[in-house]
Amino acid sequence: MRVFLDANILFSASNPSSPLHRLIDDIENRGRLVSSSYTVDEARRNVEAKRSQWIARLEILVSRLVLEEAFPAVNSSVSLPEKDQPILGAAICAGCTHLLTGDKRHFEHLFGTTVEGVRIVTPLLLAKELASLQGIRKK
Repeated sequence: MRVFLDANILFSASNPSSPLHRLIDDIENRGRLVSSSYTVDEARRNVEAKRSQWIARLEILVSRLVLEEAFPAVNSSVSLPEKDQPILGAAICAGCTHLLTGDKRHFEHLFGTTVEGVRIVTPLLLAKELASLQGIRKK
């Protein structure tokens, strides 16, 4: 499992009281946490502007990531704003199994679908998927 973390996930996970910490730990225990400098820079700008007290936690999370720097053009049949195409492109290029995002405005129409091998998921969708895998392992 290779899960690409979008900027809004990085932002939210920087909150010390965020429940995302358990999900991110679970992902890391099963595979790799991936993002890109492009995405990390966006998250860093937002944390510094809105919640500067979270910056140290963001940097700890960033240190756990594999960063993908390439982001090829996304399949033209996928409708995404120009600023979000590098995110999906980097997830594809990094060979990620999932793109974890809470961005309903730009990604909601893709939630639960797979684009060029990358399943677009919310934290809830991924948590359910991981729970079902856990149930399969116990049987």
